[in-house]
Amino acid sequence: MRLDRRDALRLGATALATLGAGCVSREGGRRPEPDDGRSGVTTATDGTETPRADNDTTETAVRPSVPEVNPELAERTTRVVEEIEWLATEYPAAIDATQAAMRRARASVVGLRAEPEISLGEAELLRRQLGRRVDEVERVLRPHFGLHNVLRRRLSGFAGTVVRFARRGDDDRTKEELDRLATYLQALTGDRFYQESLPRQPINNIAVRQLRGGEFDEEAPLLFQVRHVPTGYDAYAYETRPEAPTPYEFTRPAVSDGEQRQVLRAFAPLRVRRGRIRETLVAFTEGNADRSPVFGTRDPAVGTNRTVYVQTYETERAAWRAERLAAGRVAADEFGQRQTTVGDSAWSRVYYTTGGDVQYAYLTRGGTHLLVTGATRTAWEERVGWGATHRRTWLAAN
Repeated sequence: MRLDRRDALRLGATALATLGAGCVSREGGRRPEPDDGRSGVTTATDGTETPRADNDTTETAVRPSVPEVNPELAERTTRVVEEIEWLATEYPAAIDATQAAMRRARASVVGLRAEPEISLGEAELLRRQLGRRVDEVERVLRPHFGLHNVLRRRLSGFAGTVVRFARRGDDDRTKEELDRLATYLQALTGDRFYQESLPRQPINNIAVRQLRGGEFDEEAPLLFQVRHVPTGYDAYAYETRPEAPTPYEFTRPAVSDGEQRQVLRAFAPLRVRRGRIRETLVAFTEGNADRSPVFGTRDPAVGTNRTVYVQTYETERAAWRAERLAAGRVAADEFGQRQTTVGDSAWSRVYYTTGGDVQYAYLTRGGTHLLVTGATRTAWEERVGWGATHRRTWLAAN
C-alpha cells in the first residue's frame, strides 16, 4: 500500500491529538497555530528550524507555555533511560573505582597483619579505614547496585572480631582474622566477581525492575533487549526464578547494528535531532516458563512492533518542539480513533511512508521524552491483541 504524496502532505497538516499547539477542533484534535513570528524561528520544509531576526522592539516576545502531558510516564521513562545510560557510560569507571577501593582496603589489612604486635588503637584505626572504603563504593555504585550494603555488613563483622581480640591482646587470633579478611577482599579486587555478581550484560540491577510494570511473573517472564544508541551498548535484561538464577543463554547480541539501523529507519519521520541528547531502544518479549527455551528461541530478533524508541531532549520545551515538528511530517488517523491507550497513557495514532510502504505507529510525549512504538504495515484497527505486552512494561504504572 502506497500513500500518495499529495495526500500525505495534506494529511500531515491536519491536527494530531495532543501534538500540535492551537485551538481545539470539533473532532477534539488540535491544529497548529499560524507562525506569527513570536516563536523567534522559521520552519523549513525539511523540518529544521532557524532563528528569525526580531525587528519589533516595541513588544516583548511571548513564548507559548509547554503543555504538560503524561507526567507519570515521563518519570518512569526518565528512570529507565538514565539507568541504561549509566550502564553504557559510567559503569566501567564505577567498577574500576570499586576495585581500587578494595585494593586500598586490602593493603591496610595486609600492612597491619605484618606488624609484630597489633594494638587496640591500630585495630580501631583499621575499622575506620574499612568504613571509608565502603563509603567510596557507595558513592559510585548507589543506587545502581547494593554492593555497599553487603560490604558494610561483612567488613563490619570482620573488623569487630579484629578489635575484640586486639583488645584482649590475642595476637594469634587477631592475625588469623586479618588473614581471612585479606582473602575476602582479594576476591573483590579482580574482574570475575563483578562479571558474575554485578554484570551489565545481562543487566542485573535496578534497571530490570524499572523496565517492567507490576510484579515479576515467574510463569510469564519478560525479556528486554536494550540499546543505547549513542554508544552502541546493548544488553539483555530479565528476571529469573530464585532457584534458577541464570537459565537463559542467547546466541546473538541483544540488539545488533543492523537491527538498530532497521528500527531507526522505520521511525525516520519521527526522529528530530534538534535539542536531542539521548536515543534509547527497548524491545521486549513475553516468555513461558513451561517452554524450553523460555522465550521460544535463543536468537530473539528485534523488530519495530514491540520496540519502544525513546528520544530524550534537553528540556520539556525542546521535546514539545520536536513533537510538533514530528507531527508535521506524518498523518493522523482521520477516519477512526485518533488516540489510543498504550500502557496507561494516551498515544496518537500516526502513519507515514518509508521505503515505499505505509507504516502505522503510535506516538506520545512525556516530559523531556518523545516515545514511538508499534510501527508496522498492519493498520492499528486490524491488530489483534496488540499492546498486552506493552502494559506489562514501564509504560504502565506498577
